Amino acid sequence: MIVSLRSMSYQELKEKLSRDDRIVLMSCDMCVRYCGFGGIDRLTILEDLLKGDGYNVIRKELVGVSCAMGLIRNRTRDPDKKAAFEEATAIVLIACDEGYETVRRVFRKKKVIPVTKAVGVGNYTEDRGAVLVNPFEFTGLEPKAEGYTLEEAAGKLGMYHTFFDADQKPRLETVEITVDGRRYRVKKGSNLIDACAGLGIYIPHLCYSRKLSPSGACRMCLVKVSGRLTAACTTRVEEGMEVVTEDGELREMRRQILELMLSEHEHSCLMCGEERGPHGECELYRLVRYLGVRDVRYPVNRVRLQVDDSSPVIVRDPNRCILCGRCVRACAEISGQRVLDFGFRGHRRTLIAELNQPLGESDQCAGCLACVFVCPTGALTERIMHFEGEKWVPERAYSCSVGEDEVL
Repeated sequence: MIVSLRSMSYQELKEKLSRDDRIVLMSCDMCVRYCGFGGIDRLTILEDLLKGDGYNVIRKELVGVSCAMGLIRNRTRDPDKKAAFEEATAIVLIACDEGYETVRRVFRKKKVIPVTKAVGVGNYTEDRGAVLVNPFEFTGLEPKAEGYTLEEAAGKLGMYHTFFDADQKPRLETVEITVDGRRYRVKKGSNLIDACAGLGIYIPHLCYSRKLSPSGACRMCLVKVSGRLTAACTTRVEEGMEVVTEDGELREMRRQILELMLSEHEHSCLMCGEERGPHGECELYRLVRYLGVRDVRYPVNRVRLQVDDSSPVIVRDPNRCILCGRCVRACAEISGQRVLDFGFRGHRRTLIAELNQPLGESDQCAGCLACVFVCPTGALTERIMHFEGEKWVPERAYSCSVGEDEVL
């Protein structure tokens, strides 16, 4: 992975902007996110900072791979986003240097301000986070097998290893709500899942992801607001709101929803001991444990569907899909491609690519893996994580810089 560091202070960023600028905040969701600078959370922090200081932020945009020219161009053509990009006078970008060059070429007539700079190649570790192993020549640093931590590298290079909120805390408007009998102040405008998460209160959910627009599809996050059932992911906090996140009725409803999912799809969650799969944490298994589901009370109605391994990058297993819609929204909102959607109706409803064709035959799929990163069950996995016996035989991989495939 490319390792990047923050290259300017918050004050320096403000000096490059004017109060008249109409600003789009854009972040890559790949390497720079693992360095602690990119992703939707960081975009939200920066948006709060700039708006609090009177700057006009008109949109924040998360891009699966910022160095893929096709993905960036598709964003500018998306009917829902085109107007904002045309109106913008400044793009504040969180990406590596190659991502900056790509965005700069697309927005030639606009001011593009990169706030991070690539300093070398490294990897991500569970205990140390991102580490810099092979620094670029301009840094003057020697390669280091165990790697430099971001703090070490930033100290040697006179850069920053933390995000802008370490320079200045955002000034947030808050409202008072009551959650499970206790009063709290939370950020105004946040949804109930995020607001409660900030208080250390977990609301079970499957279809919701902070990277994506909420849909309320799975109904797992049902809570009671003033006695009425509502989906927490689509409900914004309001002054004086009274919320119940956990009681016997809610727990039983969530168990029933989860059992219905398990009865219709091929999952081994009741006997699986793996909390992590090739795609990351298995959120479905986590919910099975959290809700204490030990058996399924409903008739099992599984129809074995064919696994689609035609793509050089992604393996799609419809038997593990719970129809949460995360991948569909990620393909549209992060990648901007709209390759994935739902097809058919009723019990035949399933995830399809374009007009129900193999994913490998799609000429629109950029292989950005946005859908894989948000999948909660392993229905979509990265091909390189699949093995043949004990030896992995890679077939193809995508080049991060251009989004075109090359034979390894």
